[in-house]
Amino acid sequence: MEKDKKIIKLKKIEVKNNTIYYDYDISGNLNSFFNLDNKLSIKYNLDISDIPEDILAIPFVTGILPMIYLENITIYINNLDKDFCDAFENLRKGYNQMLPKGNWNGKLIVKNKIDHQDNPIKNKTSMFYSGGVDSNCTLALHASEKPEFILIWGSDILQNNQESWETAKSIASETADLFDINTNFISSNFRFYINENALTTKYRDLLPVSWWYDVQHGVALLGHVAPIAYKKKINTHYIPSSYSIYDKNIVCASCPILDEKMKFCGCHVKHDGFELTRLQKVKKICEFQEKINKKIIMRVCCTERNREINCCRCEKCYRTICEIIACKKNPVDFGFGITKKEIKQIKKYLKTSELQGTTIRHWKEIQKQMKLNSKYFKNKKYIKWLLNFNFDKVHKKDFKKEIWDENGQKIESYENNNYILNILKKIKRILFK
Repeated sequence: MEKDKKIIKLKKIEVKNNTIYYDYDISGNLNSFFNLDNKLSIKYNLDISDIPEDILAIPFVTGILPMIYLENITIYINNLDKDFCDAFENLRKGYNQMLPKGNWNGKLIVKNKIDHQDNPIKNKTSMFYSGGVDSNCTLALHASEKPEFILIWGSDILQNNQESWETAKSIASETADLFDINTNFISSNFRFYINENALTTKYRDLLPVSWWYDVQHGVALLGHVAPIAYKKKINTHYIPSSYSIYDKNIVCASCPILDEKMKFCGCHVKHDGFELTRLQKVKKICEFQEKINKKIIMRVCCTERNREINCCRCEKCYRTICEIIACKKNPVDFGFGITKKEIKQIKKYLKTSELQGTTIRHWKEIQKQMKLNSKYFKNKKYIKWLLNFNFDKVHKKDFKKEIWDENGQKIESYENNNYILNILKKIKRILFK
């Protein structure tokens, strides 16, 4: 049975032109989970030639970490950072706490564990900066620290979307310049060196949404920070929270019980802003912009953007626009090119569209905030309708499991597509019997 044992061996790490190339072998019926003709490579916009192998190995492991646990894989690595070796076991416990029905096994076999505890400089920080509400709130809370900005191309913006990436880079650079902050850009194919669709299919009974969303993206993103943390001697890295303590029973790969168990080369991770609701975050941003008297542009749009910063037509744009208005500010000052006449159309959108449960709670919070200042908003004809809108009667929808094609294009949710669902069931029977 030894030949059937699931094994991954990281054989070689090569750095060329600030790009990390990984060479690895897999065995034990794991081929369906890997795209072996598209092996992992990660490019940084800074010199990484002097970063040791034990740090460079971290992004490879974090990209497949939940797979190692659930598939009971033994992974062999010659050199690895000691802090991360410890985090490997702590993260296992975090996953088990979030999804106790999963079998979180797997082994990490390391020849040499290298200690970099003395690497960081006290109060040296970094943060993921997407330009959205969450990251701008983290900026507002920690601007005095001048946290290094880190953006990863290949995450929410896939590598086939050059124009959206250039927009994101531009906004991040402009914002960083306002505060004399350094920006770090990464390009990674980490979403496609493994087969997310096969993993989502096999574990569809365990995962509420998808492999990427439920178990992969948090640790995978954080792993990319390790070379920068070593190079820049970062003590704390902030990952802006997507949810808050008020969101119950949420399964998400980025949450406090996972993110804050991550550690590498003396750098700790802080899941930032979890104590705040989304509206409270927007209020922090508004107060911050007023205090510094500098324009903060928010990039929140969830559509496939090209040159637009925000489309001002999707639910997330509409919600953020109304959150800013609820704080008595003008959305135009935050990057939303929308008129009062167009704001009136949001009412029609809410009446005819489906809204997710957590989204409805955000809208109700906006409404509650406006009612606290009802006299002010009753005089605003373009938005006063929101004071009495009945959110209990909107069309509700749940998260759907998602799949993507080989070019990174989202395919229709297979929960509502019997044809796709039947194909995936056949694949599951063939591959995972």
